[in-house]
Amino acid sequence: MPSQFRVFMASPSASPLLGEMAIIIAAWPKDEFSYRGECFVMVERAPATLHQTKLSFNAASVPEGIIDDKLGFVQDAALRAGKGEIARLLKARFDLTSDWNVFAKQVEYQEVDRNHLAHLWILGRWTEELKQVFSTSECEELIEWLRTVKQCQPISITTTTLKCAGQ
Repeated sequence: MPSQFRVFMASPSASPLLGEMAIIIAAWPKDEFSYRGECFVMVERAPATLHQTKLSFNAASVPEGIIDDKLGFVQDAALRAGKGEIARLLKARFDLTSDWNVFAKQVEYQEVDRNHLAHLWILGRWTEELKQVFSTSECEELIEWLRTVKQCQPISITTTTLKCAGQ
């Protein structure tokens, strides 16, 4: 059974104080009864912009028929961990600012194509975070995909303020 990784983006208007937020989840079988998973949360504006959670599940202790899709179960647990981390970050921001706007909109998560992260890489966003995910992940599929993404040259963007006549 192969490993699987998925990417989720938080609704863009959910927290302007934290900026764009993404969750990368991965799960893979270690052996016949053991599963591993991990979750990476990337937050645009936070004291630490990358958070990692690791999961380990021994399915041998679970009677047959209780959890049919064990890999999916670990993925769901990783996604819950990521959502919990974002909730913790929102609470920490509120504790710091006492700004109720942190909770003004409910955070909604949408699964996106993994290429969305490649696009962000090419745009020069979260490049250091994705390098760290590459270095610390244990999911072979995610590592190989990021190896390919890292070969992409980020776009060069130059902004110039121009003076117009009469200014």
